[in-house]
Amino acid sequence: MSDQPAITVEHVTKRFGTFTAVNDITFSVAPAETFGLLGPNGAGKSSLIRMITTVLPLTSGQITVCGHDVVLFPDRARLAIGVVPQALTTDTELTVEENLDIYAKLYGVARCARHSAINELLAMVGLTDRRRAQVGTLSGGLRRRVEIARGLVHCPNILFLDEPTTGLDPVSRVDVWEMLGRIQRERQVTIFLTTHYMEEADELCDRIAIIDHGRLITLDTPQRLKTSIPGGENISLNDVFVYYTGRGLREEEASDPQSPGKQQVRPR
Repeated sequence: MSDQPAITVEHVTKRFGTFTAVNDITFSVAPAETFGLLGPNGAGKSSLIRMITTVLPLTSGQITVCGHDVVLFPDRARLAIGVVPQALTTDTELTVEENLDIYAKLYGVARCARHSAINELLAMVGLTDRRRAQVGTLSGGLRRRVEIARGLVHCPNILFLDEPTTGLDPVSRVDVWEMLGRIQRERQVTIFLTTHYMEEADELCDRIAIIDHGRLITLDTPQRLKTSIPGGENISLNDVFVYYTGRGLREEEASDPQSPGKQQVRPR
């Protein structure tokens, strides 16, 4: 495995007019690491991820993906990236296999390699016996498996997962966690995860970054984050989130993230 970071973000800033969405953020992600990005709504997560995945131009700074500068070599960076969006976007009228085949073609996977690649992915996500099932007939948990397989169809080095278990029941959520762990171990893929489920971040992530108001607030392993704040034993990752941002997840989701005059509060 290469010692080169999977992702480097160096002094990255993104402005929209006079509004600074991402403010001088620096961090790196190691190969085969599962890295979590947490933050309240409106904290800058989406803007940062869109810059890393070459969708949004940088105002300043530098981002590399597998050594490729995303500004100078965006096509090379894109080939190293697989993206699984929060919304279910597979074609419900097509079969599982047809969905994967279309994306393999779009990514330029050679005809001779497509069949074996799809077979391997179907086995990995436990959908071999559903390959000819119409996607629209599948449960939410099984559709999420199709989405993840689709994100891996071109063998990317890095898989971006945006809220991968949103809308799933607890059993399906744990199934997805176990599947992601298996994929990470077998393929040594780097996973970049955003989630509003603190137990999910705690379970899956090697390290977690918390951002707020466009700035990187803290970055460490889940265990070290939990021991970094006062409160004794039984500190949860949600406690850490509230400590550093001053907001609980339910409160943040129920509020308007763009409302004027919202002030950052950090308990000490």
